[in-house]
Amino acid sequence: MGSTNDAIGDFLSQARDNAPDDLQHYFLSFEDYWERKLWHELTDLLVKFYQEPQGAGIRIPLYENFVKSFGDKINQLKLVQIGLSAAGQWKDDNERLTFLSTLASRVDKPASQDAYVFALTAVASVRLRLGQKDQSRKDLDKCEAILDTFDSVETMVHASFYRVGADYYQQSNSFADYYRTTLLYLACVELEEMQERERQRLAYDLSIAALVSDSIYNFGELLLHPILDSLTKTEHAWLRDLLFAFNRGDLGAYQILQNHLNANRLLQQHQEFLYQKISLSALTQLVFSRSPQDRSMTFQTISDETKVAPDEIEHLIMKALSLGLLKGQIDQVAEVARISWVQPKVLGREGIEGMRTRLTEWDSGVSRLGNWVEGIGQDVWAAMTTYTPTPLFGGALAASLPSTFGDVSDIRQVPDHQEVWLDRDGYTSVVFEILERVEKGSDEEALKYHLEDLVEEEDMGRMKVWGSNTAFSAKLPPQTPAYTLFATSPPGEKQRGRAHEPDFVGILLTMVRLVEQQTDLLIAINVPHVKGEYEESEVDFAGGKYGKLMQQAMEYRERVLETFEVKDWGLFVME
Repeated sequence: MGSTNDAIGDFLSQARDNAPDDLQHYFLSFEDYWERKLWHELTDLLVKFYQEPQGAGIRIPLYENFVKSFGDKINQLKLVQIGLSAAGQWKDDNERLTFLSTLASRVDKPASQDAYVFALTAVASVRLRLGQKDQSRKDLDKCEAILDTFDSVETMVHASFYRVGADYYQQSNSFADYYRTTLLYLACVELEEMQERERQRLAYDLSIAALVSDSIYNFGELLLHPILDSLTKTEHAWLRDLLFAFNRGDLGAYQILQNHLNANRLLQQHQEFLYQKISLSALTQLVFSRSPQDRSMTFQTISDETKVAPDEIEHLIMKALSLGLLKGQIDQVAEVARISWVQPKVLGREGIEGMRTRLTEWDSGVSRLGNWVEGIGQDVWAAMTTYTPTPLFGGALAASLPSTFGDVSDIRQVPDHQEVWLDRDGYTSVVFEILERVEKGSDEEALKYHLEDLVEEEDMGRMKVWGSNTAFSAKLPPQTPAYTLFATSPPGEKQRGRAHEPDFVGILLTMVRLVEQQTDLLIAINVPHVKGEYEESEVDFAGGKYGKLMQQAMEYRERVLETFEVKDWGLFVME
């Protein structure tokens, strides 16, 4: 151990003596931090040193003779960062590959998989330069699998992965993948920290990929990205202009810029495809500029407005439909295209102005529609039921009742064990009643007993039960027994012989059995059917036709059960 420390000390002393005057202070601090085992401070200082251009010549020796000796004690991601700076000094890619492969293996540990990905992407990059594409792809796939397991990772790791991935796709002429991966890379870096030449190269390559890709027809992300401005005032400024011409489907501008296509081999090879692509853009721009109600166009109209030859229009529309740029139908006999949808695109100033005009027209149309609906829909609005949370029995119980219902106790006396609410605009009433639990052979028999108690004895023979079922109240304790039935009976004695005597009364009776409280709680919705107040032809209970009044009452019942709750269980006094 002593000899190792001596060797490191001797190396640092010699390196300091050989270093430029401006860098010698680093080595004094290196030795100080190393002796005191201040690994964090030492790491940060090393990262700073490896960014010094004057220190390029000593980066590899410093790594091999100094950094490696304590590499396991420092942040592994920063170890790789230092190692990558050192690797850049190898003049031979095979030597660089050996160095980086060793570095990647060193950090391939469960706790430092981010550092491993960082190093392995560098390995993949060197393999690409050496022509080892298959192995490079395997390395990138391994990196991607690891990255997918992370919730978060340092931006520089993602940036490295996307940069090398983009290089791979560029070598493979996979234009769409290169385009998307490079945009992901740009999302991970600061353009201001990138050299101007590198920005121009990326902008140029992205533009070429966007143009020649057979699956990219929307350049929105690139057109909005500031990197495209790197081409302004350069010999490639025409390429930026060409992209914007494609975006707006400007065949005239394309023909003016067409002479520049020979400046790039890929553009030259794809000239026929590029003409088809800008023709498609002209078609989609034409559709986009029209309102949705004005998107049925003859082939001749499309030809006139897009400047595409008439005999190419049908094939052009079919191509746009197959690519998903448009949705609609073609009438080949009438030579008419009916378009229902167009892929959105980035808007220029003219497009934004057109959108403003269309939004203004849309707003006006909505206002007209609103006035029309308001005029003819008053009956509909009037028929819509609104509900009001209503306290019952002094607030011990509560339920939501139709807002048109009023408390009968405001106009006449009501027994203490009842709450009666009556529709101010009709004849329907809701009665809440607290009764002592009745013991019968079954709950169904208890429900029938309570029903018979509601109907006058002389009318029992004409009362009819049309159906019964279990019920559920969401705000009562689980497993609370509840049952409901629908019955009809003749009008009661008090209703006979009076004006508005009903033909019959529909009864929706619900019984909630509060076992521990030895209580049966009844909710009865009584619906008198007065001649002239309902359509007799709509009522046939045997045939399943309930009519408007009963359907509305069933809605009341569902809302009451949904909102019914006990606020104060002390209401039910047990003896």
